[in-house]
Amino acid sequence: MNNQKSIAVIPFVNMSNDIDNEYFCDGITEEIINALTKIDKLKVIARTSSFAFKGKDIDIRKIGGQLGGKHNS
Repeated sequence: MNNQKSIAVIPFVNMSNDIDNEYFCDGITEEIINALTKIDKLKVIARTSSFAFKGKDIDIRKIGGQLGGKHNS
């Protein structure tokens, strides 16, 4: 059994009134993904996969399941 922990970083929502700030939200998400990839024994779900859910209203548990996110407590 594979007990490797994995994580997906879902894109942040631009909550400002300025549509031009969208790139800022995406940039923060990408920086977090890049930082997490440096943690040994942690599988980070690819940006392309995570960004497929951008702007969609889907239950986070379903997104985690679709992306293969795992945790053990």
